[in-house]
Amino acid sequence: MRIISGTFRSRILEAPKGDRTRPTSDRARETLFNILATIADLEDAAVLDLFAGSGAFAFEAISRGASSATCVDSSAEAIAAVKLNASKLGVSPTSFRLDVYKWLETAAGEYDIIFADPPYDDPKLPEILIKSIFGSRLLMDDSIVIIEHRTGSKLVIPSDISVVRDRSAGEAQFTFLQRRGRETENSHLSGDI
Repeated sequence: MRIISGTFRSRILEAPKGDRTRPTSDRARETLFNILATIADLEDAAVLDLFAGSGAFAFEAISRGASSATCVDSSAEAIAAVKLNASKLGVSPTSFRLDVYKWLETAAGEYDIIFADPPYDDPKLPEILIKSIFGSRLLMDDSIVIIEHRTGSKLVIPSDISVVRDRSAGEAQFTFLQRRGRETENSHLSGDI
């Protein structure tokens, strides 16, 4: 697993020990960031990486100009990997070893971009995760939320939330969401890569 672009391009990231995490492939992450570049500005952005695993999303965002990153994961191995990768890169994202859903209930802050990569078999993924994120105190009016889920699986999108983009890359599908009325131009674009 490596950083695709930016200041830390080609630097290798350590994955958490064990088999509790499913790292997003380099190809899929490249697809995600190519799409993100068309709808959001990463320069000086505050990003949140939920179910962070190695923190690959956070570190890729920092490499591309994000000013801050927060990583949340319930796994001790994942948070250890985040801290190891941060040390190797010389950056210092904030990290929390907590259940993501419990963290969302009490956390506060303002994030431009929120990425969530829960286990594909997480029973809360189809409906509860999106409601938890959009019901939290973490979003600004124009924040972008990205949910990674298994290609072909369905999410339940509340009526006050718009799908800005929906793209698959191999096994991973990325659904880009925003509060209704804040959609980016060309939000009708979707498809497979």
